[in-house]
Amino acid sequence: MKLSYVVVQFESPFHVGRYSLMDALDYVPSDTVYSALEWLRHMGVGDMPARVSSAYPLLPAEGGGADVALGSEKYLLSAPMPALWSLAVSGAKEVRRVEAQVSEDKKKDVKGVRFVPLECLRRGELRVRDAKEEGLVLECDGVAASWRSGFHGERVVRAHNRLSRNTNMADTFRVAAFSPRVPYVVYFEGGGAEAFELLGELGLGGKRSWGLGKFKVVARGEVELPDGGDWAVVLGAARPHGYAEAVGAWEVRSWRCTRGVVGPVSVLLDGGMIRGNFGLEIIERTDAECTKRLDPLWIWLS
Repeated sequence: MKLSYVVVQFESPFHVGRYSLMDALDYVPSDTVYSALEWLRHMGVGDMPARVSSAYPLLPAEGGGADVALGSEKYLLSAPMPALWSLAVSGAKEVRRVEAQVSEDKKKDVKGVRFVPLECLRRGELRVRDAKEEGLVLECDGVAASWRSGFHGERVVRAHNRLSRNTNMADTFRVAAFSPRVPYVVYFEGGGAEAFELLGELGLGGKRSWGLGKFKVVARGEVELPDGGDWAVVLGAARPHGYAEAVGAWEVRSWRCTRGVVGPVSVLLDGGMIRGNFGLEIIERTDAECTKRLDPLWIWLS
């Protein structure tokens, strides 16, 4: 299976809220990417990607190997930590070729690892060990990435003045946003990378009129992945059906459209694992033009 990807460098913080304006995710979920691309389609842009992933932070490369080099900085392509792997490295479950060898004071840090090198998923193996100094090392057969809490950015608050309808005076309006320190990667299937270059001018997430979510495409490429396996690891917010088994974090979500609301529905979050023959849903309102795509890309694990 061949996937294309773009590496994007955010030029401003992005806001993707979870429950309110004063919280912000540290990555861009696939359903947000789909919605932004749908807006481009309505504007008449063609050659759109058929299926996409969430936008994940690249991992700083440890050692010589790297997938992306930007100046003096070297990075590895990343993917969400598979749900069963997360249990394995925390000691709650045994998974073949997945282990953690860390000191007692680092075990809490291991539970916070949410992204792993894409190459480790391709090979179906992962080892987490102590770094020589601060943090952890995520490695598999010569490929290694460093992991430190907060390596990819920090949450910030952005303020905006508006005219109050009640007092006719300036009213400060605040939202939480995430300010990245590293580039992010989006995987896609079909279409071309040009759509993401246009999208960078518009931005991703909420409050784009404030200048949030702007980015530039700084690299692009393709990666070969397994064509099949025992488990599928979803690279976004998914609503699977017809599956034999699903493992991972589920969340109830709803979305506001221009007219009406979609949801609430249960979705399997990034890193969730599905076994058996399955399909992924696209939800459409029948009484208004509103579509929510919950069919992200996935990666096969043996």
